[in-house]
Amino acid sequence: MTPAELPDRSRLPENVVHFVRLLRAAGISCGVPETREALQAVEQVGVHSRDDFHDALASVLVNREREMEIFDQAFDLFWRNPRPLPQTLQDLLAQIKSRLAPPRTSRRLSERLAQHYFGAPPHRENEEDPDIEFDYAGTGSSRERLFHRDFQQLSPDEFFELKRLIKHLHPRLPRRTSRRTEANRSRGPLDWRRTARGLARGRLDLVRRRRRRTVVPLVVLCDMSGSMSDYTRATLLFFHALCQVRHPVEVFVFSTHVTRITPELRYRDADIALSLAASAASDWEGGTRLADCLEAFVDRWLQRVLARPSDLVLVSDGLDGCDPEAGRIGERLESSLAHLAASARSFTWMNPMLRYEHYESRALGPSILERHAGRRISGHNLHSLCELFNTQGRH
Repeated sequence: MTPAELPDRSRLPENVVHFVRLLRAAGISCGVPETREALQAVEQVGVHSRDDFHDALASVLVNREREMEIFDQAFDLFWRNPRPLPQTLQDLLAQIKSRLAPPRTSRRLSERLAQHYFGAPPHRENEEDPDIEFDYAGTGSSRERLFHRDFQQLSPDEFFELKRLIKHLHPRLPRRTSRRTEANRSRGPLDWRRTARGLARGRLDLVRRRRRRTVVPLVVLCDMSGSMSDYTRATLLFFHALCQVRHPVEVFVFSTHVTRITPELRYRDADIALSLAASAASDWEGGTRLADCLEAFVDRWLQRVLARPSDLVLVSDGLDGCDPEAGRIGERLESSLAHLAASARSFTWMNPMLRYEHYESRALGPSILERHAGRRISGHNLHSLCELFNTQGRH
């Protein structure tokens, strides 16, 4: 570090603690033990070299390779030459975007850094305790309006609040009756094997059996092409929340080819999970090759993910960037969608264009999708997404 960049030794422990809090808010797992180790490491190496200071903190605060990029960005943003701070949240975010932050600064890190300097945004200062739950139905609050707001019209602050709403949703997950049975002592036919086993052990209870109720797996195909970019991120946040409650979900994204992003969405932090998903899918916001992608999914993934009864959700406007006359696009779409509809327990088409009352599926792709989809929803706002499971939003 240059002399102007050296932290004040009298406030060094306090600043290290604030830095650890920033990392924790940005999604890096570090607590009190790591804070103590960071203070000890800094005392050992001193603050004469910026590289040594950086490496000392990283050695005790970073546990995973994928967290290193966020740590580097946080270090560059936090340990800077002290200067007058901007007066508004918008000024700070503008500086982070323009010259303070590296080109690929984490969105979550920018938000948390702003909160570190200014606290909560003005419109959230008097909000209720986040641990208190209440039903959104029938209320006229700003959250209720956000529940029905089009994803395409969200401001950055509204999108930040939307993430909090999605995180606290409690979905009513669909279930089906399995062929397998489980022990039941109240009703159902007698299970002679379990009853005899209990008698041999001295128990005189009659054991009955009934069919199990199991959660239905969900398979999601999400269009991430340029025409769907305004809705893809919010939709993936919704399915990321399902992955966090251990719902059996398989998520695929497609534009010019199909990419499985289920492992990335299992990461706890939503921003990091979507960043990893964007890195895994190299064709993000590219063109649309709907027929090619559905055909590739049927050939490679159909037998793997739809081997047992599952619900299938296709998130797409149905438009294909290829010439309808070239390569028998219509026939290939018809064949692929017929396979998908026959293999899935239910087939839902989520199309943001359905938000328009007089929308008609006149193009080739939407017209074929309309014939094969058993259910159609718009998915253009959170309320519409919740219709997928009859979800009740609670906070």
